[in-house]
Amino acid sequence: MGMKIPIVVPDWNPTDFNPIVGESVENVYVVSDYFDRESTDPKTVKFVKAYEEKWKEHADFYAANYYDAVYHIIPELIRRVVKTGGNPLDGKQLEEAIWHDPNFETVYGGSLKLNRDGSVNKPIVIFKLEGGKLTPIQKLSAG
Repeated sequence: MGMKIPIVVPDWNPTDFNPIVGESVENVYVVSDYFDRESTDPKTVKFVKAYEEKWKEHADFYAANYYDAVYHIIPELIRRVVKTGGNPLDGKQLEEAIWHDPNFETVYGGSLKLNRDGSVNKPIVIFKLEGGKLTPIQKLSAG
C-alpha cells in the first residue's frame, strides 16, 4: 500500500495473520502482555516447569493469565472472604475483596494490580513485526 508510518495493532496472532500477510508486514507494532518464560522469578519457574512437563509445549501468556486467575487471584479472594467470616460463594463479597486490595501474585514476576476500569497493571512489551515474527523491542514493567 506504500504506507510509511508506524501502525500499532492491539493483538497479533501469527497463526491467523501470517498466512494473509506473510513476511510483507513492515513498521507494525504490537503492545501486549509479556510473559517471559525464561524468567528466574520462582513463581514463573515453578509454573513453566509444571506446565511444559504436563502439556509438552511452551507456556505462553494465555496459559500464564489463566494460571494467575485460577491459582493466584481466585484462591486469594476466597481466603480474604473466609477470613472476614463471609461467604466465598457470594460474588459481591468476592468483588469487594478485590477492591480492598487489588494486588495479587503473578507468574509474570512480582505482583499484578487489577484496576476498576477492567485493565491490569503487569509487565508488557512492545513488539515489532519483522519478517512475519514478533520481535520484542522494549519491555515495560508494571506501574
